[in-house]
Amino acid sequence: MQYALDRLDKIVTEELHPEFLEKTGYDQYTGRIRSEIQQIRKFLWYSLGESKSKEQLKLLALQYQSSIDLLSEQVNRYKLAVGKNSPEAIGLYEQISVMLLNLFSYVQRHFSVWIIPEINIASARYVYTSFNEQELTVLLCALVDAGVVGNVTYTSFLEMVAPHLATRHKKGLTALSMLKSKDKLTADMKKKVKDILLFMAREIDQH
Repeated sequence: MQYALDRLDKIVTEELHPEFLEKTGYDQYTGRIRSEIQQIRKFLWYSLGESKSKEQLKLLALQYQSSIDLLSEQVNRYKLAVGKNSPEAIGLYEQISVMLLNLFSYVQRHFSVWIIPEINIASARYVYTSFNEQELTVLLCALVDAGVVGNVTYTSFLEMVAPHLATRHKKGLTALSMLKSKDKLTADMKKKVKDILLFMAREIDQH
C-alpha cells in the first residue's frame, strides 16, 4: 500500500501527459487512479493506528499533502494545455482533479490535529487553503451575494477574514489585494470553485 503514491505519481506525470494520453479508453485512467487512491487511504488509516510518533505522523501527512497538491496542479496544467478542442480530455482531467481534491481533503481531515497546532505565523491563527487568491475572493464574495453573510459589503467582509487566510503562495492576504485579484479570475478558476461546491453538496446529501 505504501507504494500507491508512487504509482499514482507515475500515472499522472507520465501517462496523463497530453502528449502520451491515449485517445480512447479514458475509463481505464479513472479506474486505476481510483484504485491507487483507495490504497493510499488504507495506508494512511493504517498509519494512524500503528504509528506511535507524532512527528512521524506529521511528516507523513505533510509529504502526502504536498505530493497530492503538486499532482493536482499538474492535472490542471494539462487541462489548460489541451485547449477547448479536446472536450473529452478536459472532462477526464476534471474528473481526476476532483478525485485528487477529495484525497487531499481526506488527509487534512484525519491529520489536521497533528499539523495545525504546529503552525504559528506571527502569533496569528490562519486558515490554510489550497485555493489561490482569486478563487478565495470569488467564493467569499458569493457568500455575500447569496446572503449567507449579512450586513456586510465585499470590502468589510474581506477586511474581516483576509488577515486569517493563507494560501500556498501567500502567507497573508489583504482585502485590497483580494478585490484587485477579481480582475484576474479565469473561467477555469470559476469552474474549480463551482466543482468544489458541487462536490460538497454531494457529500452533504450522503449524510
